[in-house]
Amino acid sequence: MPRRPTTAACGRIWRRGRRSSPRGALRLLLPPAAPGERAGTLAAYYVLSYLAMSIPAVLAGLLTNLYGLRTAVSPYAATVVLLTLIGLTRAMRQPRTA
Repeated sequence: MPRRPTTAACGRIWRRGRRSSPRGALRLLLPPAAPGERAGTLAAYYVLSYLAMSIPAVLAGLLTNLYGLRTAVSPYAATVVLLTLIGLTRAMRQPRTA
């Protein structure tokens, strides 16, 4: 099955965003840390990143087993939207520093 141009373009955009997001976070976290603290800071970043991705996936799986896929998707999606809006609101309220 041939690829559509839009599918390939969306894939490239997704990969570029996926690579730049962790890089930006690490650029903010690592420079202020003392040289002896950078390994611990990096380890904490990765542990929290994996927890942030795995805990919701496990909870979604449990909800799916208990209530079915159609019922589990609604609260999961609502939670994602709510957390995104909270994050955007907090980011917009913070003063910008140069």
